[in-house]
Amino acid sequence: MKTKIFFVLLITAIIGCITVSPEVTEKNVAPIYNPGSTTIHPKLLVFHKDTISSLLYIYLYTPELLFLQTSTSTTYVSKVRIYYKIIESYASEQIIDSATTYINLKKNESQSSLVTFIKLKNNNLQKYILQVLIKDEYRKKSNIAFIEVDKTKNTEYQNFLISYEENLVPTFNNYFYTDSRFVIQNSQTPTNLYITRYELDTTLPMPPFATKIDFKNFIKDTTWKLEYNNNVAFDKNQKGIYFFQTDSAIKKGKTFTNFGEDFPNYKTADRLFEGLVYLVSSAEYDSLKKIGNKKMAVDNFWLNIAPDMTQAKEMIRIYYSRMVYSNIYFTSYKEGWKTDMGMIYMVFGPPKIVHKKDGYERWTYSDTRSIKVVNFDFYKNYNSISENEYILKRDVSYKNYWQNAIKTWKNGKIFSLDY
Repeated sequence: MKTKIFFVLLITAIIGCITVSPEVTEKNVAPIYNPGSTTIHPKLLVFHKDTISSLLYIYLYTPELLFLQTSTSTTYVSKVRIYYKIIESYASEQIIDSATTYINLKKNESQSSLVTFIKLKNNNLQKYILQVLIKDEYRKKSNIAFIEVDKTKNTEYQNFLISYEENLVPTFNNYFYTDSRFVIQNSQTPTNLYITRYELDTTLPMPPFATKIDFKNFIKDTTWKLEYNNNVAFDKNQKGIYFFQTDSAIKKGKTFTNFGEDFPNYKTADRLFEGLVYLVSSAEYDSLKKIGNKKMAVDNFWLNIAPDMTQAKEMIRIYYSRMVYSNIYFTSYKEGWKTDMGMIYMVFGPPKIVHKKDGYERWTYSDTRSIKVVNFDFYKNYNSISENEYILKRDVSYKNYWQNAIKTWKNGKIFSLDY
């Protein structure tokens, strides 16, 4: 069933200011990785329309909003506040600019989503952090997000806008499905668009206590050139990593990946079986693989470690929901659950504390019973294929934490530190 999308245009945001706020890195921004912390989960993207204008696109899932009946009408309406502020870096204290606007939306049972955009105010910064707060005014619930904006080169990924061909509504995902058709726009209106396809990276991360890691060598499959005339149609069905460039000599562009039809939600037995890899040893995994029926292997694993059927179902629900959210939050050129962040997220759960700095994140987990604190430090890997790859700084001291977490799972309990 196709989702009906409502597309609206907002006037440039209505309130602007310059002020000073507390340092961003002092704040705990853990809710960005905890879907249960709020009732609204918007999607955001930035597109540089030209060298001056930048647009912030917003996707809202309308069933998440609270609609109330007005005193003067039988119509049910929702009110959404969109606020953004621009800061030079995560460590900056000064707000360069900020703005607020509101959406008043009438309830429509046939409408499941809304897509809109606002024009960001022009500033002299070529690189900055955009902090966005979206609030359901009636439910008093909000969502916060951070976007790293880069205007230094006209070949950067934010100079590309990929939209569905049928309605020209932007796609907010960096992945696509077979049989989908898209239109690709670029702010520079180039003469040609170059597309390179790479094989999918299916490798799994090394454990957090590993002493060395291997970096990915992308396997190039093919490259082709398309003439650009205001836009380019794209309808490739083959799985793989597709990298779009306006200049093949510069290693910058936009990545769009086909991981398969069930991504980011996994429903097939093969996919669920694959996700067990973090909870078992290599020998145990190979032993489970010998069971010809993958569904039976998955069921046997959870039933054998859980004390009863009820607990097995709850463990399955939590573990595989973490797998899905890892795909939503951490997907780069590879599936999110196969990244360093995804590995930690699946086993340890959402971090209680997250501090962000430029090119760096620290996740903190703590146990108040034994007053133990473990920090995982992730450093951004700047490469041409992905803007969302972070590498864990591994350390042998993580071994005990990791083994205790796995032991907890295997003892039939969902691992989550007592905060």
